Amino acid sequence: MAETFANIIDGWKAGWQGAADGIFSDHTKIMSMIYRGAFFDDGGDGSVMDITPLAQGIIYANGLPSIWQGGTEAGMPFIATSEGVSTDDSGCEGYDFGDDASLSEDTTSLGFPDGDAGALSDATRVCIDDVPYWLLSGSASIKKMGSGRNEFSNYMLSLDKPYGLDALDGERWSGITKEQLVINAVNSWKNNGNKNGWAPFSPDPEAPVPDVSSGDISFIPGVVGLPVCSFREAVEISNGDSGNSEGNSIWPCANYA
Repeated sequence: MAETFANIIDGWKAGWQGAADGIFSDHTKIMSMIYRGAFFDDGGDGSVMDITPLAQGIIYANGLPSIWQGGTEAGMPFIATSEGVSTDDSGCEGYDFGDDASLSEDTTSLGFPDGDAGALSDATRVCIDDVPYWLLSGSASIKKMGSGRNEFSNYMLSLDKPYGLDALDGERWSGITKEQLVINAVNSWKNNGNKNGWAPFSPDPEAPVPDVSSGDISFIPGVVGLPVCSFREAVEISNGDSGNSEGNSIWPCANYA
């Protein structure tokens, strides 16, 4: 636990440094963020403190996945894509992963809180260009089925909301939202060829300075280290490995790093 918190604090320190580098390393960038004395937009109050929520938001968004991953009893966080999910062609909200048996293996099934996949889908869905992604927490368990010579193991990948997701309401934690977390991670995943293992946000002086001029953490590359994969991939990875025995840091997604 002490090591986990030490890593989180180190990440926060790196976040502060990276935010400062992104804001102040290039005078043309900071000038572009100032208009008639206001930071980011002309509707601001003209105070240098306009930058504070962004800097804090970077820290929270960068550290939150590590906190979720450190609390393994609550499951491992990941973003599920809509690949293979049934849809009624009504747009982003027309996808239903709960009723799609094809997402399960013969010996692995998906589980939901109180058996209610619909409520979980609604609470965790983020639409990007009318395509759904779900910010979920996954944990696996083994159930013995049958008896005697007919006994076999049935694996279940249980899905839920990451702990505290409801607190990301745009008001607390410097205003970060689940939408910002998902958009940031999905953009990094896409830019990496739809693979995990992209270069993380880094305050290294030799690394490219992040562009923070938009004032939105959604578009600052590499800030959110949440893995992305399909439900099918998550089921295949968890099948027979309910304890994440290989120590994959982005379980239940495949680690391409």
